[in-house]
Parts: sequence; C-alpha cells; structure tokens
Amino acid sequence: MKKILTVIILSLFLCATIHADEESEEQKDRLIDIFKKPFEIILAPIEGGGLVDLIFEPAEAVLSPISALGDIVVTPGRTQEYVFNVNKNISIITAEDIAEVEPEYIQQMLDRETGIVVNGFLGNVKDNNIDMRGFGETGLLNCVVLIDGRRTNQIDISGADMAQIDINSIEKIEVIRGASCVLYGDNATGGVINIITKKGEAPAHVEYIQEFGSYQRHKEYVSMNGGHDFLDYFCSYSYQDSDGYRVNNAYEADDLFASMTVKPDDFLDVHFSSSYHRDWYGMPGALYPGNIQSDGREGSRFPDSKAKTEDYYFMVVPRILGESDGHETVLSSLISCRDRRTNSRSVGWNVYEANHHISSFEFKPKCEVNSTFFEETLENKLVFGMDYFYARDQVLSGDIAFTKSQVDIIKETFGIYASDSMMVARRFIFSGGVRGEWAGYIFDQFQPANTYGTQCLKEAAFDAGVGYKYNERSQVYANFARSYRFPTTDEFFQSAYETLDWATWAVRVFPAVLNSDLKQQVGNNCEVGIKDNSFKFLKVNLTYYLIDNKNEIYYDPILFQNTNYPNTMHYGLELETRVDVRENINVFFNYTFQKSFFVGGKFASETIPLVPKTKITTGFNIKPIKPLNVNFALNYISARYVTSDQMNNVSKLKPHVTLDLSIFYELPNIRFFGTIKNFLGESYYSSAIKNWLGDVAFYPAPETTFEGGVTIDF
Repeated sequence: MKKILTVIILSLFLCATIHADEESEEQKDRLIDIFKKPFEIILAPIEGGGLVDLIFEPAEAVLSPISALGDIVVTPGRTQEYVFNVNKNISIITAEDIAEVEPEYIQQMLDRETGIVVNGFLGNVKDNNIDMRGFGETGLLNCVVLIDGRRTNQIDISGADMAQIDINSIEKIEVIRGASCVLYGDNATGGVINIITKKGEAPAHVEYIQEFGSYQRHKEYVSMNGGHDFLDYFCSYSYQDSDGYRVNNAYEADDLFASMTVKPDDFLDVHFSSSYHRDWYGMPGALYPGNIQSDGREGSRFPDSKAKTEDYYFMVVPRILGESDGHETVLSSLISCRDRRTNSRSVGWNVYEANHHISSFEFKPKCEVNSTFFEETLENKLVFGMDYFYARDQVLSGDIAFTKSQVDIIKETFGIYASDSMMVARRFIFSGGVRGEWAGYIFDQFQPANTYGTQCLKEAAFDAGVGYKYNERSQVYANFARSYRFPTTDEFFQSAYETLDWATWAVRVFPAVLNSDLKQQVGNNCEVGIKDNSFKFLKVNLTYYLIDNKNEIYYDPILFQNTNYPNTMHYGLELETRVDVRENINVFFNYTFQKSFFVGGKFASETIPLVPKTKITTGFNIKPIKPLNVNFALNYISARYVTSDQMNNVSKLKPHVTLDLSIFYELPNIRFFGTIKNFLGESYYSSAIKNWLGDVAFYPAPETTFEGGVTIDF
C-alpha cells in the first residue's frame, strides 16, 4: 500500500501545480449574453466589466457553443459517432497508446483499463478470461470480443481467443462498458471489446519490428501498406517464440493478415479481410502449495500437456452510401466465414485428448439513416438490421484408453434489432433500442452411444438513455438496459463417455446429459456517469453502475453442474482521469471499485469468486527530450476469492502491486524501445482454483521480465 500511496500523492502534487492556459473563444452563446447584460449594467460602473466576466466564467464553460466533438467511435451504435455523443462509458486505446506501453499482447493493454480484470492461467496471449463489471470466473462468457465487427466468441465455454490477431496490426481498440445486448446480442452483458485493425493509407511504406525478451522470447513482424483513390491495402506477417515463465509454458505462433478496400465510386466501397493463425503451446496447469515448495513457482504438474490451434477466416463488407434532402443512408452487410481447429492433449493420471473442428458463418445486413431537421436543430441516427450466426463444432474427445466421444454440436442464432439516437439543439441526447433473438441448439452424438437432443431459446433486450452536453466535450448521462446471455453448448450438454468400473473391472458407458432445466440469464442494468473535458489539460470520466441479474449461469461446485442462481447483484464505480501537466508530461489515474454477490439462496450474501473489490492503475508519461519517451505505471489489485469458492470459506488470493517501466527513443525512420514489467519482482498469482476436496491450486504470474527491440520504417 505504501507504493500506491506514494504514486497517488505524486499524482495529486503534479495536478496541484497545473494552471490552465487561457483560451480565446470566437463565439459566445446567446444565452450567456442574455444573462450577462443586466449584470453589466449594474456592476460595470462600480467594478468594471472584469468582475462580470469573472462571475460568468464557469457558466461560459457550460453554455458555450459546441464545435470540437472529439474522437469517432463505431462500436457503441454500430455506426460512426463522436464519443461525446454517446450515453455510455467508452474508452479508446489507440495504436499510439499501444506503442507507448509496448505490451506483448492485447490483454496487457486491457488490464490497464477501468472496469476490466484479466485473470491469467497461462501467462501468455492465450489467456482470455477478461472480466468486465465483476462476473468473475464467467467473465469471458459475459463479454463480446469483436475483430472489425466480426464476432470471435466461441459457442462453448472457451470464450474468445485473442491470439487471432497480432497486436502490431491493430489501429485501435474500442471498449464499451455495460450491457450492449440490443446491438450485439448474446454475451454482451458486461460489455463489448472491438479490435479494429489497420487499413492501408498513402504513402506506401514497409514496417519491420524485431523484439527480444525474457525466457528466450523473440518476435519478427513485417507489414506493408499503401493506398490511393481506388484501392487501400494492408498486410502483415509475424512469427514469435518463447520458452515461457514456467516449465511447459512455451508458446510459438505464426500470424498472417491481409485487408483491402476497393473504392470504385464515391457511393460504393467493399472491404475484404482475411487472416491465418497457427500456434503451439504448453499447458503447465495450476500448482498446489506442496508443488510450489518442492518445484518452485516455475514448476509444472503437467509437463507433457500440449495444445495447438489453427484458425482461418475470410470477411467481406460491402457498403453503399446515399444522400438526399438532409438524409444520409448507408447500406452494408458483414459476411464472414471461419474455420478453426484445436487439439489438446492433457497428460496426468491418464491421457485425455480433445479435438474440435469449428466451422462458423455470419451474415449481418444493416441500414444506417442519418437525418437532420429544423436547420440542424434536431439530428437523428437510426440503425436497424439483422444478425445471423451459425456454428458447427465437430468434437472428438476422451481418454485414449477407451472409445472416444464423437459428437456434432450446432448453435444457430437469429436476431433483429433497431436503435435510435436523437440530439436536440446539439446538447440533449436521447437514445433507445430493442432487440429480439432466437437461439437453437442441436447435440448429435454417435460414439460411444447414440444421443440426439435439441434446445430452443428466445429472449428480448432493450435500452434507453438520456444525456446532456454541458459543453462541447463534456456530458452527463444515464441509461437503463435489459441484457441476456444464452447458455454455452458445454453448459447445456455433457456427452456420453466410457470409463472403467473399478468394482467389476468392466468398461462402462455413462450416458449423455442434456441440462434442459438451464435457463438463459437476464439482467437489469442501470448506469449514470459524467465525461468531463471542460479544461484542455484535464480529462475525467466517472461512472456508477448497478446490475440486477436473474438466473445468472454459473458452475455449482457442490452439485458439480452448471445451473442458474436465482439472483445476483453487481455494482461499482469506475473513475478514469488524465492530466496534461505540461506539453511533455501527463499523469493518469484509473480507479475501479466493484462488488458482486449472491442474493438469497444457499450462497446468500457471499461474494462472487475472482472479483477484486478494488483495482488501481496509475502512472505518468514524460518526454524529457523530443525523441525520448518514458512511461511508468503502477498496477494494484485487491484480494479476491478463488474460482469455485462460492462459500467464501478458503483464503483469498493476496493483493499485489506491480510496477512497469517502458522507454523508447524515436528518430525519423527508426525507433528503439525497451520495457521492464514488474521490475520490483513482485511474486503473486494471477488466478487460483479450489478443487472438490477444498484444496487450492495457484497459477503463478511471471516476476520481472524484460523486453526490447527496434522498429524500422522504409
């Protein structure tokens, strides 16, 4: 805690030394003049006009005309919109932000954001348990991860694989906190993360990146992009290899990505993109205290457990643009095909293999209508469309000593939605939307027993919000949303399998189990917030949220099955601040408070596992000379209960503090960089799990790691 207090005090001291630059405004709102005139008549003869200006300075900040609207985002409304015109808590991670931190993978950037906790099991890019707004061990199932608008969440409990795209090929990441089921459907209960890749631009150039780091890590990355009036293109290739922090923690991967936008006319463009990803990695597993004592934190209970992934997709997005009589219309359709193969071999008391071949297809036609009325006093954005998703998972799995389970699993969803956002007088924002979605499941098993089962679900979502822009880049807002999550295929179905009956020494077949009593999860979500950018040097985002969930889906460690909990509650506070002390110094402070607990029932008032109450990320960026950039960050996560400890009866994971430092030196066509993560060598665990006997196994996080490299532009 002393480390945290030291950095916070330093941040506050720097904030206290700031003096805002005086800025002249060319125009003043008529409302200001109406109020100022009587005061000028009364006070001008006594104290002069300066006193009147001083009195009305705060009001002018609130009522001044709106002109500079800030960054544009596409995720919150599935249409282009200025970030300050949206009634949601939004963060944008740019390519420049990524370059300043120099993370190895996307999760390390997301872990710095408010309201997001990344729980690690492997210590590399394959870690995907991203938790938004306190869902704990099911966090990865309550968050939608998109790549250029394409859904990447799997239909089973594995969530989204963020290894699909190299971090150097990312233009920006848009993070939308809070329920977004109206526009994104199933899984979007905690929020949405949209990873937007780079696109071609003129002039044509080539970039090469060479990285070296701890544990024999190296990475080579090359990209080429360019563009002109008719065609933009971008392509990249990367190869990386690392031994990893622990025994059997190696990771090796190839990534090939290409995108192209064809623009035959002003009213038409077609975007194509495709990628191929292949990786191999070890699965060291969790360590019990006895293992740590005998083998150290770097040891492994499963030195021979391995896995590999092969993932390919192709996507095309045609757009037609039209304009007439104050209405702009955009017709578009996202069409994508994906083929994914995963193979794992877990070696413990026995040898268990799991092979999945997943084929999926998406079709998302959409219409956007942007209209202005009454001489631009009223601006309206209407988005409506449909989302069709189909996935087939061909599974071959089981103990190699017995007949493997062979099953085909299909999930198909169809959703229709409409969302509208209206701005009145460029200050008042009203938004609302509705969605209906249907989901169908088929479970067709033919080894070692024949089983056929189906499930059909349907659900609706809606949201409504209101906001007031009290100056050009500041807003107060409130919204309410109804969310839902359908069960994954693993939560619904357990396939038949063979095992040895120790009493008779005969092979026995356990029948398939279809969890037909499992219901979809629904929730009521309330949120109020403020985004204040009244002063050029200061940015403040503050949000309070409350989620009242019914039938939240979770794994019951007592019944050993996935089930619904009647009622859970999630609430919290998210604070994000950034202060530009000087042109070459800025300070940031991100604070998250969250509390998630069971309401009534057998776990009444107990905390949901793996949800820390407090998370802090703070630090500063300094540019002492123009080519040199220094970044420092402190990361703190408070204690939390371990996975499967719904009774809260074992010790919590201890809180931990890590300090990171990154430095880069940039010349016109070459850039040198270096990072030290956790440079004080804090020993902590990124996650832990309780078994059925009540024993806790831990997943050690890396201690001090080093990274360095060079970027060259041709």
